[in-house]
Amino acid sequence: MKGAFPGLRRPALVLVVSPHDVLEPLALKRALKPPSIDVVQLRNDPSMPVPSSILYKAAGRLTRMCQRAPHRPRVILNAPYDATLVSPQTSVAYAFHYPERTLTDETANELAHIASAFGVSVHSVPNARRAIELGAFYLQVGTMFPTASHPEKKVVEGPSLIREIRQQFPNTPLIGIGGIDETNVAKVLDAGANGVAVIRAILAAAQPDQVAQRLRHELDAFPRI
Repeated sequence: MKGAFPGLRRPALVLVVSPHDVLEPLALKRALKPPSIDVVQLRNDPSMPVPSSILYKAAGRLTRMCQRAPHRPRVILNAPYDATLVSPQTSVAYAFHYPERTLTDETANELAHIASAFGVSVHSVPNARRAIELGAFYLQVGTMFPTASHPEKKVVEGPSLIREIRQQFPNTPLIGIGGIDETNVAKVLDAGANGVAVIRAILAAAQPDQVAQRLRHELDAFPRI
């Protein structure tokens, strides 16, 4: 199985967090204790955005937390593009991430100019194609299963969407997201994903570290092609 990110030779486990999760980090700190999580994606939810000053504070703190972790997970910023957050002086974000509706040609050109990797959330094959044409390094494909993150969504795309995208774009790293836990993660990998992204399965757990370890076990146990 191809790694989702450079240097990563196992299925990726991505933890999506909010600025609040970083600034009140009890669950996050516990989740980062075992060497289970490969990437932490800091998401500034557009439905409940925080001011830039709070976002920058959270991004800096998250970077320090990840740098102190023994396995040093990467940081991805899912928020409006800001070159200062990927400058050599700060090195806050390894990459940027965008919803499919907000990625523009101009933003893609800016990211290409500073050689920063970026990923895109997609919910259809046409949007996957557009994101790849704009230079997306990886795609975060949703929604896999019903999830409290999108309670309004009655019909989800499911793992079949990953299968469709994989058939058309065999070399693009794909990360499944949406309602994924240790009971269904194998279905997402079987459809062709290079990894999964989770939120509540870890952060809302009574023992985030143990849930992260169990997810890691399920990912690593999946037969590699």
